Amino acid sequence: MAKTLLLADDSSTIRRIVELTYVDTEFRVESFEDGETLLERVVHGEADLVLADLNMPGVAGYDLCRKVKELREVPVLLLAGAFEPLDETLAEQCGADGALVKPFDAEALRSAVLDALERAVAEPEPVSDSLDATADAIETTVDEPTPEWIEQVVDRVIERLSADGVREIVHEATREAVRELAPDLIRRRIQELEDDA
Repeated sequence: MAKTLLLADDSSTIRRIVELTYVDTEFRVESFEDGETLLERVVHGEADLVLADLNMPGVAGYDLCRKVKELREVPVLLLAGAFEPLDETLAEQCGADGALVKPFDAEALRSAVLDALERAVAEPEPVSDSLDATADAIETTVDEPTPEWIEQVVDRVIERLSADGVREIVHEATREAVRELAPDLIRRRIQELEDDA
């Protein structure tokens, strides 16, 4: 199955370079001139990795990375340049998974993308954290959910659940139910015993 790379960069040259790098590969590139449009795509579609320019109008760089990470746990690579050097502290704080310095060649791009994707697979986040982050992001991104939007959210949650994840959720729900019901059951049983006596 093709991996989807989302790119937000106001430079048509950079967008074209990235698109040409992945022609006839297992990757599909969707490029956007701004961060807002990319965020809409993250909310409503698939994303396996995001490339985010540090310096463009609107939501860019570190803020874009932070917002993407709030919506879904995908690797984000920041695109820095001579006039927009990378601030490693800000990159770490926003959760960036790496950076590329422009101009970059196709090999550097492919290598950075593959490294970020491999690290993401090697270090999956706990299911409960992933679902909590998705729920938090959902609460902050939609004012009036449509039935189609709700269906997409449900599909995304189901995609994130593995058999172990489902098992973990069921066990936690059972433990919570027992904690909540136990006092009531004990009181009822005591009452039944007193009534019988």
